[in-house]
Amino acid sequence: MKARSRGFSLVELLIAVSLGAIILAAIFGLTTSMVRFQIEGLRKGTTVGWSLASLTVMNKEFENADVLVLPNWSTFTSDAAVGCTNWSRIRGGRHDTSRNALLFYYCLDTSSVPNRLRRMSAEAATVTCPTSPPPLPACDATGSIPGPGVKSNDVIATNVYKNSGSAIFTSDSAINGLRIKFVIGEETYASLIAKLIGGLTLVVLLAWGGVYLLRRLGLAQPVGATGGPIRLGQRVHLGPKKLICLVEIGGRDVALLAEGLQALDLLGFEFRRDLEALGG
Repeated sequence: MKARSRGFSLVELLIAVSLGAIILAAIFGLTTSMVRFQIEGLRKGTTVGWSLASLTVMNKEFENADVLVLPNWSTFTSDAAVGCTNWSRIRGGRHDTSRNALLFYYCLDTSSVPNRLRRMSAEAATVTCPTSPPPLPACDATGSIPGPGVKSNDVIATNVYKNSGSAIFTSDSAINGLRIKFVIGEETYASLIAKLIGGLTLVVLLAWGGVYLLRRLGLAQPVGATGGPIRLGQRVHLGPKKLICLVEIGGRDVALLAEGLQALDLLGFEFRRDLEALGG
C-alpha cells in the first residue's frame, strides 16, 4: 500500500510565493541600487575631478589670506569661512594699492540635495574687509556679498557632508591657521549592503514566524487531505495468505483487502462495525 505523502497547505503555498516575490524584489532592488551607486560613483568621480582644482584654489586662498574674519579666536568652529586678500588691518586698507582687495566667503549650501560647497566673493578697489564677522548672505544660488565690487557665486564641490557632524571650518591655534574637514558622498557599499542584508533577514524571520504561528494554530492543513498519520488497526484473516486490515488514514477508517504481499483493494467505507460483526 502506498501512503499518501503529505502535501503543502494553501496558506504555505501563498507564503512561499509571497516570500519568493519579496526575495526577487530584494534582489532586483539590490541590483538597481548597485547600478545606481555605480552611476553615482562615476558622477562623483567627474565631480571630484573638476572640484579638485577648485578645492586647491580654496586652500591657496586661505593660505594667502591676509585676514581671517570667520572662524576666529572667539568663534572657533563654523560652517562658513570669511577672509580677505590684499588687506591690512593695521593700515585699514590695501597692502598693494595697485591691486584690488578681495573679500571671499565659503559656506555649506543645504538648500537642495545634494549639499554643495559654495564660494562667494566681491573684488574691487573700494572693497573693505570687516573687523568682525559680518551678517552672512544666504548660502544658495541667490546669495551675494553686500557692498561694492565684482560679485561671484560659484559651486566648488557637490555632495558635501559634514564629517561625523563636526563643523567644516575650525580655527586651530596649534598650527596658527584653519582646519577644513568634510566628506564627499554619504552612502558606501558597506552601509548599502548592511541595509539590504538587514532587510532580507527581517523578511525571512517574519516569514518563518508566520509559518510557525500558523502551524501552532493548526491552520496549515494539507491540500486535498484530512491531515493526521496513518495507523494500522484490527485484522481479520480470511485464509492462509488473505486478510482484511482496518487502516486509519487521517482519522478515517478504511478497509484494506490484501493477499500475500500484494494489496488487492482499498474498500472505501466505514469498516469498524463490520469487523465487530465478524468478531475480529
